[in-house]
Amino acid sequence: SRHMIFTGNSGTGKTEVAKLTARIFREMGILPEGHLVIANKSQLVGKWKGWSGANTRAKIEEAMGGILFIDEAYLLVAKDKDRGDEFGEEVIGALIDEMDDKRDQFIVIMAGYKPDMERLLSTNQGLKSRVANFVDFPDYSADELYEIFEKFCADQEMILSEGGKKAARLRISDIHANKGENFGNAREIRNLLEECCANLGGRIGGRDNIADHEFDTIIASDFGDEYSGYDSEDEAMPWLYSEEEIERLEQEKAELEEEMRKLGRKPGR
Repeated sequence: SRHMIFTGNSGTGKTEVAKLTARIFREMGILPEGHLVIANKSQLVGKWKGWSGANTRAKIEEAMGGILFIDEAYLLVAKDKDRGDEFGEEVIGALIDEMDDKRDQFIVIMAGYKPDMERLLSTNQGLKSRVANFVDFPDYSADELYEIFEKFCADQEMILSEGGKKAARLRISDIHANKGENFGNAREIRNLLEECCANLGGRIGGRDNIADHEFDTIIASDFGDEYSGYDSEDEAMPWLYSEEEIERLEQEKAELEEEMRKLGRKPGR
């Protein structure tokens, strides 16, 4: 059996690894199609009795030749053992049958938080016996989260100033140090980038003289006012140092000097 369980917090790359697995298995000749079909409880559980099994078999048919990835699979069973989830159990029943009968035609990967996935398997030995591979995805380190932040910036063609880089490392280290049990990892970092972009917009939005590079440059203060000390003057006030502004000031200076020169000659006429 090649069916798998992926465990770990959100944002640790479980879905991306599932996509890569499908692609690799296609290259190896294990899966003819190598595509990934993503499903969750809301797509599998039906409104009436009997519908859940039909929904599940339809998703399996869609995944034939590839991988069926069931995210948050633990939601298919009730937390309270004394209160069963009849429709969720119907999904699991249909899965078990197809995972066995068609094990050479498709692969199931179920994903979720580790304690919850252990609870899922403990409720159904038939399901547990059909899964041979368990992969745990640990939380990212602070350095890895910073690298992810840089990649997200590059993907959106955003630039980090030198002060911004220092602030990013400090802010991300603080986020990592204070993470909770169900830490969001890359999702937390994506939220941080969105926060920075919103702060950038607020910072330059009220000005008229905005240099082109300011639209896509994140500086230290965009991570919060407490990080503004890491901005150099030309990063915090780039309009004072832009080529256009310097040229304009030099032109005004030349004009003023000319006026003063003329005024200086007036009394002699």
